[in-house]
Amino acid sequence: MVVWALGLLAPIERGLQNLRFELLGSQASGSLVVVEIDAKSLKELGVWPWPRQFYGALLDRLFEAGVDLVAFDVDFSAASNPENDQAFAEALERHAGRVVLPSFHQQASEGADRVLESRPLPIFTEFVAVGSVNIFADGDGITRLGWVGQQTADGFRPSLVAWLFGTNSFETLSFGIDFGIDPASVPRVSFIDVVEGRVDPAALAGRKAIVGATAIELGDSFAVPVYQVMPGVVLQALAYETLLQNRALLPTAWPFVAAVTFALALLFELGRRHWSTMRMVGMVLAGAALLFAASLAAQDWLQLRLVTAPMLLCLLVSFASGATSEIERLARLVFRQRAAMAYRKLLISRVVEDSHDGILIADAQGRITVANPAAEAVLGTERASLPGVPLAEAFPQGQGLIGEAMAQTGVGTKTGELAFTRADGRELMLEVMASRSQLNVASGRSARLEQTFFVVMLRDITERKVAEEAQRVATEQIMSASRAKSEFLANMSHELRTPLNAIIGFSEVIQSGAFGEINPPKYLDYVNDIHDSGQRLLAVVNDVLDVSRIETGEFTMNEEEVDLETLLKGCAEIFGGSIGGSGKHFNVEIAGDLPLVLVDPRLIKQIVLNLLSNAGKFTEDTGTVTLLAYRDDSGRPLVEVIDNGCGIPAEDIPRLTDPFYQVDSSLARTHEGAGLGLYLVNHYSVMHGGSFAIESVEGRGTTARVVLPANRCLPASEQQAGEGLAVC
Repeated sequence: MVVWALGLLAPIERGLQNLRFELLGSQASGSLVVVEIDAKSLKELGVWPWPRQFYGALLDRLFEAGVDLVAFDVDFSAASNPENDQAFAEALERHAGRVVLPSFHQQASEGADRVLESRPLPIFTEFVAVGSVNIFADGDGITRLGWVGQQTADGFRPSLVAWLFGTNSFETLSFGIDFGIDPASVPRVSFIDVVEGRVDPAALAGRKAIVGATAIELGDSFAVPVYQVMPGVVLQALAYETLLQNRALLPTAWPFVAAVTFALALLFELGRRHWSTMRMVGMVLAGAALLFAASLAAQDWLQLRLVTAPMLLCLLVSFASGATSEIERLARLVFRQRAAMAYRKLLISRVVEDSHDGILIADAQGRITVANPAAEAVLGTERASLPGVPLAEAFPQGQGLIGEAMAQTGVGTKTGELAFTRADGRELMLEVMASRSQLNVASGRSARLEQTFFVVMLRDITERKVAEEAQRVATEQIMSASRAKSEFLANMSHELRTPLNAIIGFSEVIQSGAFGEINPPKYLDYVNDIHDSGQRLLAVVNDVLDVSRIETGEFTMNEEEVDLETLLKGCAEIFGGSIGGSGKHFNVEIAGDLPLVLVDPRLIKQIVLNLLSNAGKFTEDTGTVTLLAYRDDSGRPLVEVIDNGCGIPAEDIPRLTDPFYQVDSSLARTHEGAGLGLYLVNHYSVMHGGSFAIESVEGRGTTARVVLPANRCLPASEQQAGEGLAVC
């Protein structure tokens, strides 16, 4: 009763009331029709607020159709256009005594104590009745009550609902609205349809009408039980229907609620000592059902809102009090279970807990009863989840061995080694011993019972293989990473070549002036820089693509007969043009007896140009680069590129052919390059069956030498035979 008095049961009581409304649903009488100011009317009339001449036209249409009384839930307290106000006033005069206009009570200002009444304009009130339309919500913001009037400074003001109902004689100012009445059953017509004469007069004749807003954008809506949100005019209609059908709900007197609650408490106190738990449950359910049925009957027949939440709470509290004996019984059961657990713990401590091998103990049906920590570690399964699980399910790989042990007629052990994959994917090599055993269990003072059980011991023997497995995994990971890198480089190189070709091609078009003179001329320098940069980047991309092809094994050579002397002279011309004006000296010494060779000319050309480019980068402007080509005593063609530049430290020479390696790898280095040139030179040389070597002295210069095998040489024609050196 204290909980109820504090209001803590109000949400429960309101929920029960809403349920009663839904179960005791009824239909509207049909004697009242709602004329909706709906979205359709707003759209067709096009303005808001409407000129009041429309309300006058509405009155004429309604009374022509035979409506008895019209009530407005629309504010007429402010003046509008005088001509329209006069037209509406004349309509009210024509239908004097048959129209009710609304008044609103509101605070004079925010936080003020004084309440003002907003009444219709005096021009409208001479021939009409004025009714209050104020609606008040409960503390939770939900509207549950209707009002028959309010006390004002001028006396008692009947409500709009009271005028519609036709009397001002009521015992109380407020009453509970019956939300069991279906609002959808209240007849409704659209304002614009009435004004335009599109409503059948038979739908209006002999009825009362209430006019108000139902359009969402007008904001005249209230939170209500059951239906969540309801337009104010429909809420007024439900209040009218509640009075008309004599369904106004009255609250239960608190002494009656207190008396019934204490009677229920006394009944349970007298009976709980003799009732079983199930009977108490049944009594609680029966009492709750009886209370709810009584509340339905009281609401339907007596229009009484019976408060049942404290009674229901009393039933629950009484049941909790009567359940004490059941709790004691459960406590005894828990004690017995703990005794059984103590026995199991003793068994584990004596046989299992200190073992370094995984041990599973199963009953005669093969279901696990005990598992030690080592078994948990081996199986990778939480020990708490193992009891009750069949051995075949917990350790499926050992099913055959365990099955043999279980099939034995006597005590015995089966052993074996097998691979096991844990739930987390880890693979183990286990030594398994499965045995059938028996345990003498006391079943009475003198009788003894032999209980069969099975023990499975699991020993992890994978430690000696961990190093080999780790090495294998590491090797696979390295190879996988290398393949992934090569595939990435190949894919990215293909993606970069297309835009680079476009950049180079269009810059060449601009260089040629194909579409007119380049003006100002400075733009030509920029175009040349774009073209040169694109060429350099394309060369790097091509190198990266070749590297990825080499590493993935997809690189193939296109071999053909090549005049080595001609190829080398072409390379010399390209390099000589690139260093023109730099001050560097370039010497070319090509023997005239170089043979025809069977090679991939693109690769040989790239070998020579890469070596010349490297020599040029690391040679001062006053230095010298020499291209030397000849045949050694065994007939092998040799190509050497010699410079007198800065040289290479001895410790860096072995790594020069590694991909992307650069002697100066700092961000501030002065020489361009991706570190792929010598890597490709070495691979291209090896692919031709030759070799590549570098000799260098730091501060004195470098010699790079490529040797092609003699079997790459073809018999020279007479036109190609020559003597001495060809010097450029």
